[in-house]
Amino acid sequence: MRALLSLSLGSCALLLSACGTTPTSQDGALPSSSGQSDARAARVEPPAAPRPESPGQGLITPAGQGDEEAAAAPVDPSSPSRHALLLGDMDEPHADVWARIRQQQQLLRHISRPAVRRQIAWLQKRPDYLVAVTARAAPYIHHIVEAIEARGMPVELALLPVVESAFKPTAYSRSHASGLWQFIPSTGRRYGLVQNEWYDGRRDVLASTRAALDYLQFLHTTFSGNWYHALAAYNAGEQAVLQAIARRKRWGKSFDFWSLRLPRETRAYVPKLLAVAEVVAWPEHYGLSLTPVPNQHYFEKVAADRRVSLRDAARVAGISFKALRALNPGFRKGHIGPRAPDHLLLPKEAARNFAQRLAAHTAAQDTAPIASGDWHQHRIEPGETLAIIASRYATSVAVLKDINQLRSDTIYSGKTLFVPAPDKSQAKSQAKTRSGLWRSHTVQRGDTLWGIGRSYGVSVRELQKWNNISSDAVLQPGQELAVPGAADA
Repeated sequence: MRALLSLSLGSCALLLSACGTTPTSQDGALPSSSGQSDARAARVEPPAAPRPESPGQGLITPAGQGDEEAAAAPVDPSSPSRHALLLGDMDEPHADVWARIRQQQQLLRHISRPAVRRQIAWLQKRPDYLVAVTARAAPYIHHIVEAIEARGMPVELALLPVVESAFKPTAYSRSHASGLWQFIPSTGRRYGLVQNEWYDGRRDVLASTRAALDYLQFLHTTFSGNWYHALAAYNAGEQAVLQAIARRKRWGKSFDFWSLRLPRETRAYVPKLLAVAEVVAWPEHYGLSLTPVPNQHYFEKVAADRRVSLRDAARVAGISFKALRALNPGFRKGHIGPRAPDHLLLPKEAARNFAQRLAAHTAAQDTAPIASGDWHQHRIEPGETLAIIASRYATSVAVLKDINQLRSDTIYSGKTLFVPAPDKSQAKSQAKTRSGLWRSHTVQRGDTLWGIGRSYGVSVRELQKWNNISSDAVLQPGQELAVPGAADA
């Protein structure tokens, strides 16, 4: 996606942003083709086997013919199109999601244009790319197809993440676009994608797909039902496309996508999608193959309390942490956190009885679930250490480091930490423990818990309790320890 600015529709200065950066070939995605002539890439050399009829016979329109994309009707399933030839009965259920996509394609036309042929040739030269990207799509593509079908949108839009992110949910561009659909921050917020220190909705599979389809429907309406114009605007912004159309109208010329004067990347953007859709429809014809993806739900949404660590959730679910992260890339820290959705996506099998198993796990860990309001933001005061703060909130240094993504024990006054609030029983116990005064001791080279306790007249056990450390903890010079008792006058 590219960074798009947002202006008012009423002022005709539309420039909403959303479109993600088209991945580069180094990222394993389609090249940023720009209409540059390459004699070696300009020709598609499919295998010699005869190819069925072109999609929607008669719909491949010569250049300069007007706004045919907006007027062209979807391919009639009863016509002798390649879809009917390939799949037969349109109502027949399919075991593979790619067959489901082939059955319903609406936008596939203009494949004879050089810009589309160049993109197909690029794919042909990299047979492993399509295998890899369709494998990465496996956890997400069924959900996306169903969401598109529910809205009556062209099913080819399910392939847009191939162009945007190569189906990498953590993809991030130079223009700060993120996620499968490559939303920049401002457009993400406009379409309801929460972004904070705990969670980035642009990477959330469910939320970002909903937002992307909302945005695409808005563009489709804005451009009077022309999907090619809408897709160009998804990449370049409404204003760029509106201005290009206005120029053609002033000159009394046609203003179909192919005739518009648009940025180089945008001119290649629609051809990339058409090329991917074409090879998904006819992989064997182009000497390519796709990773099979079952035509069924891959994941389910399950409730999870906000204190659970993602690593613990993965262990409870019986899946790898990598697999959990692939379905839940929106979570930015080691925990779900107070300002994030209170659910996880899990593979179907792992989702069974997950809530009960998670409750048993948290009970065994003596970790009570907490609500989003039961987190505190603690402002670090001079002289405070993680140990002191952990003791104050009846938690541990390890938990503070985990939820705040700290790599060391070093903290700085004036900064803010998220800390879990203790439950009532913990709070009562903690209040009793902390009812007295305390002082801070800076560890010197050679210090031991025994020596520090002897100097202040406290036991090693008290030091351990106040600082949440073990008896064999290695003290570091400069480390601050909380010591119970009145401070020196």
